Amino acid sequence: HLVIAMSSLNYLALGLGLGLVATASGFTPPPSSGFAPHLAGARDFASRLHAVGGIIPATPEDIAATKPMTYDEIAEAAAFWGCRIESTTLGPAYRFELRRTPWRKVKDEYVNMKTDERSATKPTELEMVKKFGSPISDTDDVLMMEDEDLLGYTVGFVQPGGVLHADTIQVRRFSGYWTRRGKGYFDRDPDSAPNPGVYGLGMLLAGMCACFGVENGASRAELLAVFDDEKQHKILVRYYRKLGFEEVRFIEEKLTDFVDRVAWGGEGTIMKVELDKWTRKWAPIFRNPDSGLL
Repeated sequence: HLVIAMSSLNYLALGLGLGLVATASGFTPPPSSGFAPHLAGARDFASRLHAVGGIIPATPEDIAATKPMTYDEIAEAAAFWGCRIESTTLGPAYRFELRRTPWRKVKDEYVNMKTDERSATKPTELEMVKKFGSPISDTDDVLMMEDEDLLGYTVGFVQPGGVLHADTIQVRRFSGYWTRRGKGYFDRDPDSAPNPGVYGLGMLLAGMCACFGVENGASRAELLAVFDDEKQHKILVRYYRKLGFEEVRFIEEKLTDFVDRVAWGGEGTIMKVELDKWTRKWAPIFRNPDSGLL
């Protein structure tokens, strides 16, 4: 449902999840690869937001009064959808991966959709994994194609001066959680990704990035809404605006923008957001993973 990569990434748009895909560097895989930009229809988006109105604080006062999201809350939201977050950090650099497991939260227990095993407590397969080491890999695109349990990943770093540079975010597009088993009957498909809501599972990666930025002294995040074609670019910019991002300026293919194009990996609109505000405003969707927004 969503893929974004900021700076070499488009989607992270810092994340945020609607279910979209982007790459700041300009990663735009062909439709056959299984990754492609996708946005819910405007009517569906609006109706689902209206149905859960009141969860997301709207006024500056309400946002300021909301407690910021935490790593643990994001990990719990991921576990609700049967996903595990793996974190690899080294100084100001990070890499977060979202991995699928066969477990799902069903009412008050966890169910293994492949074996039907049940557990009243969270299985170890859903616990967040923290590692220290280089977050950089030369085979990320290959991993997304070959590692079916890798639903998405994001890479970036905190720059001197307090800016989180969201370099890359790629999220596998939702391909269906329910499968038809006979006429008029649907059953869960344990081999597919969980069913995302309005913002999609990419929001989990965005939240991890935001928390990492705040933890490491960043006051704002920046990303690139990549310009691969005019239509896609407008969709990305509009989407990031809804998530609170502001446009800084457009990077063009001209000499005066050479440094920025090197830094971001391509053309597009640089956008920014204040992290303290963002981690407060969107915290409720992680605390309510069954709200229909995540």
